[in-house]
Amino acid sequence: MQEGFDKVKGWLHLILQTFQKKWQAGLQLTVDETMVFWVGIAEGKLMFLPRKPTPLGFMLKTLVDTVSGVLLNAEIVEGVEKDTNKEYNGVWGKSTGCTLRLCRPWHGKARVIIADSWFGSYKTAVALLKHGCFVVANVKTGHKHFPKTKLKGIVKKRGDTHHMKIIVPGMENTQANEVYASIH
Repeated sequence: MQEGFDKVKGWLHLILQTFQKKWQAGLQLTVDETMVFWVGIAEGKLMFLPRKPTPLGFMLKTLVDTVSGVLLNAEIVEGVEKDTNKEYNGVWGKSTGCTLRLCRPWHGKARVIIADSWFGSYKTAVALLKHGCFVVANVKTGHKHFPKTKLKGIVKKRGDTHHMKIIVPGMENTQANEVYASIH
């Protein structure tokens, strides 16, 4: 007997293989969450998120071609137990690991990954750089290289902006090694 979303995962895998073969992805790719309305029988993890346009269903983490909107990759959120052991999570953590898995077919192909705050972090920017991709992301939390308290101290009034750049430690001798941050 198949468990959880195994039937859906098989179907999704076939669709994604076809899209990836038939569609030439552009330079900009976007990662995001997607709720899929579900009325079928499933032993998998259904979610209820009232803030979403489709509040009941199963959640996908998705990667789309930014210009066309074509779905290029996706993974079903199956819950903490099943998601914990997925590739990259042990080294990079859950959100960075998910981003790396979604972008894997474009590792080393210099794509720009656009991400919201669930996916966006300093760690994700570094991981994508190390895998040959770039990122533009909304990051809500500070990091030792971009301390939130320091940035907030510099930007004091509405309209102020400040930009910072660091060379990623350990990547000094590689061509793509810079992470930029702006606060406003």
